[in-house]
Amino acid sequence: MRFDTVIIGGGLAGLVCGLQLQRAGQRTAVVSAGQSSLHFMSGAFGLLGSVQGREVQNPVQEVGHLPQGHPYRCLGGAFERYADAAKGMLESIGLRLYGDCRENHYRLSPIGRIMPSWLSMEELLPIAKAEDVVNRRVGVVTFAGFLDFPAALLGDSLRRQGAQVEELTLELPSLEAVRESATEFRSVHVAREFTKESTIKELIEALTDWSRGVDWLFLPAVFSVGKGGEILQRLRTSLQCELGCVATLPPSMLGMRVDAALKRGYTAAGGLLIENSVAEKAEMRGTRAEWLQTSSLGEDCLYADAFVHAGGKFHSKGLQSDRQGIREGLFGGDVAFDAAREEWHCSDFFANHAFLHYGVQTDSDYRALVKGQVMENVYVIGSLLGGCDSLAEGSGAGVAMLTALRVADIIAKGHGYGA
Repeated sequence: MRFDTVIIGGGLAGLVCGLQLQRAGQRTAVVSAGQSSLHFMSGAFGLLGSVQGREVQNPVQEVGHLPQGHPYRCLGGAFERYADAAKGMLESIGLRLYGDCRENHYRLSPIGRIMPSWLSMEELLPIAKAEDVVNRRVGVVTFAGFLDFPAALLGDSLRRQGAQVEELTLELPSLEAVRESATEFRSVHVAREFTKESTIKELIEALTDWSRGVDWLFLPAVFSVGKGGEILQRLRTSLQCELGCVATLPPSMLGMRVDAALKRGYTAAGGLLIENSVAEKAEMRGTRAEWLQTSSLGEDCLYADAFVHAGGKFHSKGLQSDRQGIREGLFGGDVAFDAAREEWHCSDFFANHAFLHYGVQTDSDYRALVKGQVMENVYVIGSLLGGCDSLAEGSGAGVAMLTALRVADIIAKGHGYGA
């Protein structure tokens, strides 16, 4: 069980890093504990939407205004190149996207906010600027009994932003059998029905007349099984309005599509994906990691020249907290956090909480620090890095992919087959 590189974490950062390394000629393994945050995805990728509360138009121009400890600052002048490379990688595995790192566009969030975005999947409706929603005739469509799409919340939010909104709840005969059980009337079940020609025809017939009275039409994103993009294009051609989808409550069909595309691309490139397996122990000798033990391989260990930690923060247990502090338990990486627990968060739920900035400390090549020492072959990427609040900045996907590509390049030039 020897590899050039072992990657901990099968989310966006881990799979992008693994795919890039495989394409560079390395032999890699990705250890994935289970469902990643991609299943919560809205269908859009954020690069940099806000800096210190100020909305960003051009991420490339604004990245230099970020604080020195931000993960992007380690990229230096390569920020733009890695952003373009990330888009190219996603397109190479079959995802159809629009957007550019030099100019944010806008898209509708699942709760009705008009938000800046770097890349959006083809199902989403691009909006040139936030003001375009004012006085726009907007239709919001859902299906009777479908609880995973908050159509009323979406409509109310758009009204507050100045849109003229109409809501429509459809009762399609093809969905009657699925609707008999509320627990089995989720996005994935509805999506299966829309692989049938009869269900698509029913939807087009139900919307043809009504859609003529709106400028924008929004549907729940339940067309991402199989030929989701082709189905949506057919709807856009048949109906007399601009049409887009909005992600449902998890599991998001849009996110599942990204997850599946990345896994297919990684394994097709020769990578080994070890799913439903938890990284439990790493053997450290001096400033190097030697091997990794996982929950699914028993006494067998994964040996590698390099290890990449893409295990996420608190939600995925990449970071753990207790009364003594916050720690990264696998490699013992140094974590920067406030000593006083009351400083970790504040009473306002929507405020900028300090714990969102916490993460593993690294050098400029994203190598982990352990007790102040740089680990020679342990790298940290994605949300496990500290120094940024990806929710406030709208930078989560960008940090994941750009740091993954950068670390993959560093490793490929210095380890194993990529040397």
